[in-house]
Amino acid sequence: MMDISVNKDWTKEEALNADAEYQLSGGEMLGINSPFLRWSALHSLDEYQTRYGGGDKFALMLAIRTCADFKFVMPEWVAEAYINSFDRIATYAEKSWDDVFCKPVPKGANLNALRKKYLLEGRVYLKLREIILKDPGLLIPVQN
Repeated sequence: MMDISVNKDWTKEEALNADAEYQLSGGEMLGINSPFLRWSALHSLDEYQTRYGGGDKFALMLAIRTCADFKFVMPEWVAEAYINSFDRIATYAEKSWDDVFCKPVPKGANLNALRKKYLLEGRVYLKLREIILKDPGLLIPVQN
């Protein structure tokens, strides 16, 4: 088993360097053990916390999914928010999971359009992955 420890305080460059070392040691590019992806996921949890604090209940679901994907221990805010939301149902303070976690599809949204967007994003990701695997040295400009 390869050491895949990640330091959230790394710079983006340090995370990319750790990822390059990981790949040279036989690690899978863009796999869930990728140091860069794990570093990025840790930063996503911060974004989700901010969004959740601003009232975006879906951000909690994204945080739980991120923790599950990367086998992270839930940050305290995720655990507390989940328990509080769950207990609102368990104690009959709320009637529906939609009330505590959010409706999965926003009111008025077109489900077919959302699905099409999701599938297109997946195809773009897979195409980029294919390009990177064919030419790992290829520089792809990223806009922040």
